[in-house]
Order: sequence, then C-alpha cells, then structure tokens
Amino acid sequence: MLDFDPGSFLSQSETARMGRSSQFAVAATSMALEEARLEPNSLNPYRIGVVMGTTMGEPQILEEGIRGIYRHPGPEGVPATLPRRYPCNVISTNVARRLGARGPLSMIPTACAAGNYAIGYASDLVKLNRADVVIAGGSDPFSRIAFTGFNRLLATSAEACRPFDKNRDGMAVGEGAGILVVEELEHARARGASVAAEVAGYGLGCDAFKMTIPDPAGGGGIEALRRAISTSGIEPGSIDYVCAHGTGTRENDKSETVILKNVLGEAAYTTPVSSLKSMIGHTMGAASAIEAAACVLMMRKGTILPTINYSDPDPECDLDYVPNRAREKELNIVVSNAYAFGGNTSSLILRRMRGEA
Repeated sequence: MLDFDPGSFLSQSETARMGRSSQFAVAATSMALEEARLEPNSLNPYRIGVVMGTTMGEPQILEEGIRGIYRHPGPEGVPATLPRRYPCNVISTNVARRLGARGPLSMIPTACAAGNYAIGYASDLVKLNRADVVIAGGSDPFSRIAFTGFNRLLATSAEACRPFDKNRDGMAVGEGAGILVVEELEHARARGASVAAEVAGYGLGCDAFKMTIPDPAGGGGIEALRRAISTSGIEPGSIDYVCAHGTGTRENDKSETVILKNVLGEAAYTTPVSSLKSMIGHTMGAASAIEAAACVLMMRKGTILPTINYSDPDPECDLDYVPNRAREKELNIVVSNAYAFGGNTSSLILRRMRGEA
C-alpha cells in the first residue's frame, strides 16, 4: 500500500514505536470501529478482546536490524528500541493498547490461514461468554524476506496473478490488514448496531503433507470445509458463493478445486467461486481477514467480485470462477477458504443477517 499514511491514524510517537504491520492493524481497526459505530470507551474494557493473525509479524524490523549490523557490526548496529517492535505478539498488543482493551488477547501465527483462525477463535470467545466484543483479523506488511523466499520457491508470477487459469504461474505478494468486529448479537442490538453478518461456523484442518505444497487430494482442506459446514448447520447446496484461497499457483488452485468437488458434490459446478488475490495480491496472514470483510460487503451489495486475468480454462480447474467481470447475485451464505504453509487449512462460513444491514 504505497499510499498508506500512518499519520492519518496514529500520532508521531505511536508511529515511531510500531512496525508497519502494527500500523496496518491499528488503522484497519479504526476503520472497522467506525463502520460498526462502536466507541470502545463506552464498553467494559475487560469484555473487549483482540485476536490477530499473521505470517511474518514485523519482518521489516528484522530487516532494519540486519541492515544496521551490516553498517555497524556488533550490538551498536541495532537500535535499543528495535527489539521491542519485532515480536509478532506486539501487533495484537498495539491494537489492544490503542483501544484500552483488557479482555482476551491472542496472536495466531498460522501463516496465510491466520485471518480465518483469528475470526473463528473470536467467535468462540463470544459464544463462550468470555468477551462481548472481539477485534479480529490479520495483518502483514510487504517483506523482502517473504518476497525472496517465494521467488526461490518459484511461486511468484512473472507477469500477473491468474488464479485457476491454465497458464497460471504463481502469486503476487501484497500487504495490508483486515479487521472484523465480532460481537455478541444481543449486545450489538442493545447499542443499536446494524449487524452485517453472522459468523455461522468455521472449520480447521491440517494436510500434514509437505511444508510448502498442499495435499493433491485436498485432505486438510476437505476436513476444514466439512467441519465448517457441520458447525454452521447448513447444507452444502445452500452455499451461494465461495471466496477461494486461489493463490494462482498450480498446485494450490488444483487442490482447492478438488476440495470443493469432494465436499460440495454436484453443487460445486453451480456455486460461483472467485479469487480476490487476482486483484489485490496475496497479503499473507491478512489475506483471509481482508477476504472475510470483502465477503460481508459482497453480501451487503449482492455482488460477487470476479477472478481477473482469467483467459484460458484449465481442464483440472473446471468450476465457475466468475471470470473477469463482477456478477450480481443475492448472497445469503458464503464460504471463505484459506490455506497455509505447514498444512494449516481453514474455512469460514458467513451468513447475511436479513433486515439488519
């Protein structure tokens, strides 16, 4: 986000003591609270939780330290304030400090599935009556470390991210943050909030296949989606749209297609699927949180965002990927998938709240 200005959300001193990922998270939280018309000062701080996800945490702080050591070998090359800004847990801590939140506080570093993990755990905290409101999402900045790593794995595209296309050749690395306000329903209604969507259910799984390659048979993703459907109490045929993980890598897109066919059966061929990463790139731990927020907006507007850069169908990816143009459709139940290195798999199900948004 080249035009991101932390000064629009943070004081100069706050900006100085935060890494870019924390800055993104605080900025996205501010926007989410404004959208939810929620004033944290009006709530019991011990009933406000924060759950964040990430892949890289604050990698630019580490990179800054490496550059400092190259310039000035030895401890003096690393500013004393730098280590306090680096651990990934400071992202959720900085959000909580900004809000004055004193409830449950967690950081979930399950890589590119972390946003879904965070939102799912936030819904658990609310259901278990451990919090009235939980700020949940994910944040990741652009990282030279991640960019170099994905290049070494031959996982980045030479031209454009084209998920599910026959000629796809990899992802585009992005950055950003996504935040949802997860709130107990009656608590939201009592303050006159307009409830956009319900976290109907979520499911987690694990491929346990290879560190960087998904299970071709989709084992972990199948388990995650089945569990999400079971916990939400819906039927596979009632899903109106699937927001795909859809990275644009050959193995991921093929595996996700297998997962959808396995779990949805014949309904997979008539359920629209699209990848937002074709438009915004892969924002790592922020990806599924941004996509969850986008799903809420798509339900509100009755519009499915497309998979752009799609031109040549792949016989192994033969579903409806909403190519190149947005599509009007009433959306009541949507699924958002997210998968990660190490085999972390997740599926989140959101349901539109009729008459409230």
